[in-house]
Amino acid sequence: MSKQNKFLLLIFIILFVVIVTVGFVVARVFFGVSLANISGIKNNTGESEEIVRSPIHEKETYSGPDENVEYFIDDNGNYVPDYETVEENEYDPALFYAENDRVYYDSPSAQYGIDVSSHQEDIDWEAVAADGIDYAILRAAYRGYGQGTLGEDSYFRQNAEGALAAGLDIGAYVFSQAITVEEAIEEAEYILSVVADYDLEYPIVFDWEPIPYDTARTDNITNQQLTEFADAFCTRIEEAGYKAAVYFNVSQGYMEYDLECISQYEVWLADYDELSDFYYDFDMWQYSCEGQVNGVTGPCDMNISFKNYAA
Repeated sequence: MSKQNKFLLLIFIILFVVIVTVGFVVARVFFGVSLANISGIKNNTGESEEIVRSPIHEKETYSGPDENVEYFIDDNGNYVPDYETVEENEYDPALFYAENDRVYYDSPSAQYGIDVSSHQEDIDWEAVAADGIDYAILRAAYRGYGQGTLGEDSYFRQNAEGALAAGLDIGAYVFSQAITVEEAIEEAEYILSVVADYDLEYPIVFDWEPIPYDTARTDNITNQQLTEFADAFCTRIEEAGYKAAVYFNVSQGYMEYDLECISQYEVWLADYDELSDFYYDFDMWQYSCEGQVNGVTGPCDMNISFKNYAA
């Protein structure tokens, strides 16, 4: 081989090594995993073993409800705050199954419910009960996002009486738009007065949601404030002898609430899928907003409670 050809071969080898090395580094930096983990972990025989789910890819820090909180990236690319004192989700994925557009959990304590408000108008609760529904979470109160006016859901009493007469257990929620701790406590006092005449087995829930489609008085609420509102509301509810819960979706749970500060309360998670992989524990799961239930006109929210609160 001529000297020129040897030189060209050497250059080619060097370039090849550089390209492979750079590609490996890029994979580590951007994906946080080694190349071996992309295709599975190899054993000594060269066969691919079952990969044990481990959501921790690479620890970093971010500015969250408590600044400089460590987080990890889960299997779906979500940034998850790494809490040491919050219980993890230990529900067995093998026990979930779907049937007729509903999700079930194979456990004696699992209960199946809906949540409704005045939006559903008149409901035939006997038909609801006959369609396999065990409980209902009813909107009892709401605060407007513009002026902040607090009011009672116009169908709450009708729904409460109908559901109880049909043999369902009930809970209640307030659609909160609190902007101060004082307003959160006011909402708690208000819903306590609304539900006072009814037997609630399920929790009273703090449901604070952002308003993405309009300008709202809540637009500039911080994560710390929101956590304080939920804590103040739930504290007052439990002082009155009821179970208190906080409702949130996956994004709120990870990025807007400090779960360590509200972990003593029940959690009602909204995650629309056949299986929720929310990392931390939750007690009730709203898995769909498009459920069809006999006795309810139009779609309604579908839920599983992993506890039988009436037991």
